[in-house]
Amino acid sequence: MRLFATVGIRERALRPVAVEDTVRVLRAALLDGRLAGRTVAVTGPEELTLGEVVRRIARALGRRVAVFPLPVRAHYALAWLERFPWTPLVSVAQVHMLAEGLAEPAPPCDTLPRDLAPHTRFTEQQIRQGLPDYTARASSSW
Repeated sequence: MRLFATVGIRERALRPVAVEDTVRVLRAALLDGRLAGRTVAVTGPEELTLGEVVRRIARALGRRVAVFPLPVRAHYALAWLERFPWTPLVSVAQVHMLAEGLAEPAPPCDTLPRDLAPHTRFTEQQIRQGLPDYTARASSSW
């Protein structure tokens, strides 16, 4: 059983975006010039909590995970370790973003045209499709 601590006692919302949806928006902006002079929000089609995201990934990998809340201050304490030469579990910037939530753009931005709006949902099939072959076959990793 793996353990995963969410950021804060009350989880904030996320809107995961599929890589292929992001690429479609970037192509329209960079190659077609469709978004010239505009600031747009690129957010996924569904609002989830970090706990829901972790559980979906675990199911897609065939793993069990226990998700529990941990106060934001505890995450900042863990992030403080990024000052040392080893790789920290989390960075201060990550804690800050997750504590605020990643569902609403700030400052407010234009919405994407309907044909460019991300539509790929964060399903187990989509997650598996994004995994490298070695990860999908590994039985002892994660």
